[in-house]
Amino acid sequence: MSDDDDMDEVVAALRLQFLAALPGHADAIRRVWRSLGGGEGTSARREAAGDLLRRAHRLAGGGAMVGLAAISDAAAPVEEMLRAALESGETLVLPAALAPLVARLLATCDAASGAEPV
Repeated sequence: MSDDDDMDEVVAALRLQFLAALPGHADAIRRVWRSLGGGEGTSARREAAGDLLRRAHRLAGGGAMVGLAAISDAAAPVEEMLRAALESGETLVLPAALAPLVARLLATCDAASGAEPV
């Protein structure tokens, strides 16, 4: 077996693990996204936005690593927009444009994992 074959097997195994974890990521993103719409205090909102940022970052990098560009492409703008919002100042203001990006990310995760959209 060549090194390329070994690498292909490793990537295939990583892809399967990534796909198996997608429903959990999508559920967590949904929970965090709902909490951002609530009336929590500033620190709770910043913490939730940070959690969403980390999940988007993992999906963007992991999707690219295992050849799932659609997930990476959907997660990257969510990560970028959240990073900008979190770095912009003390008060967390989430741009209206974030909602359709999160919806696109969730739909992409659901499609890739074969889950029914929620």
